[in-house]
Amino acid sequence: MKNTLRKVVAWLAVLLACALATGCWSATELGQLAIVMGIGVDAGSTPGSYLLTAQLARPSQANSFPAQQGPGSKPYLNVQMEGLGVNAALHEMTRQMSRKLYTAHNQVLVLGGDVAGDTIVPVLNYFIRSAEGKFAVRLLIAEGKADGLLREDAGLEQLPAMHLKNLLHSGIDNIYVEDTTLHSFLSELLIPGIAATAPLVSLYTDADGVNRAQVQGSAIFLEGRQIGVLSVERTQAKQLVQGRTKGGYVHLDAFGNDLSLDITASHTTVTARVEDGRVVAAIHVRQEYTLADTGAETGVSRKETIAEIEEIAATRIVAAVEDLIRYTQGFGADVCGLGDMARRKYPEQMKPLLENWPANYANLEVEVIAVTRVVMTGATLRSISPGGGRP
Repeated sequence: MKNTLRKVVAWLAVLLACALATGCWSATELGQLAIVMGIGVDAGSTPGSYLLTAQLARPSQANSFPAQQGPGSKPYLNVQMEGLGVNAALHEMTRQMSRKLYTAHNQVLVLGGDVAGDTIVPVLNYFIRSAEGKFAVRLLIAEGKADGLLREDAGLEQLPAMHLKNLLHSGIDNIYVEDTTLHSFLSELLIPGIAATAPLVSLYTDADGVNRAQVQGSAIFLEGRQIGVLSVERTQAKQLVQGRTKGGYVHLDAFGNDLSLDITASHTTVTARVEDGRVVAAIHVRQEYTLADTGAETGVSRKETIAEIEEIAATRIVAAVEDLIRYTQGFGADVCGLGDMARRKYPEQMKPLLENWPANYANLEVEVIAVTRVVMTGATLRSISPGGGRP
């Protein structure tokens, strides 16, 4: 019995060693791949064609400082090709390269304004079917051409694609933008009762003549086509309604001064119900702040002063949310997904309403309640006043 067991173990060891020695039969050596870090899609010169821009990483230059990189030695290479469809453009691009394009490590997918204004469905169809595609890739909408965003100054990053991705992260922390992935965008696009949105990015020229990227709010989509834009302020309100506010600051005009509050906590509760053939939504927001800038003449030692600041902050929240709802009702675009919230609770009653939700959304009634609290005033209760004694 022991001898039989030893033989079985020995044969298993031999088989395992053979498997490890042969490796994966379908593997491709890293040196044979062109790693794609960013993809831009613009409309081509003929109907149905696309101009594809692929940003490829140059590993040999990745650890070099910009000052050490000579002309043409950037840590990335942008390659362009036009084709009837994304797949055709990628294949034509591969034919002219010495390495196979590898898109599984792609970080950002940038769609040009001309593509978004027509339809983005054919482009998205390719990326969700691709075996190398990933649903976690960040989706951006260019205000203009996508290829320009992949050539902008990378700032502190090595590649423009990584700069765009990190630009979204820094904006998320300050509630300026949404962290939109291909997965989250498709979830909104395919669900009735929600108008999908994605970050809107544009180029500007700074004082030194350098092209840089900036987030300009969000693009609104209905049925796969961009129909409008949310400003930065309305994007912030949308994030607030959806409970995605993680931080940032609030600017107030109070006591004749500009006040700034840092958001330390934010919680939103939304309920939606169906009454008399229309949806009624109640939005309750609670936020807490740390007092940052108060202006030269504003002291916060009195409870009445703090209470007034809290009231002004609450009024600001109500006004911002109501403005967002009114503005998007003009488009028939339910960017907050209030129709979907009602559908989950009242599926049968919402069926006829969702058949033409853009029109029915215009009749939605909303109640907004905000409760705010200043929990910290910093290290001093008095503002600096020259000659006015100790703070």
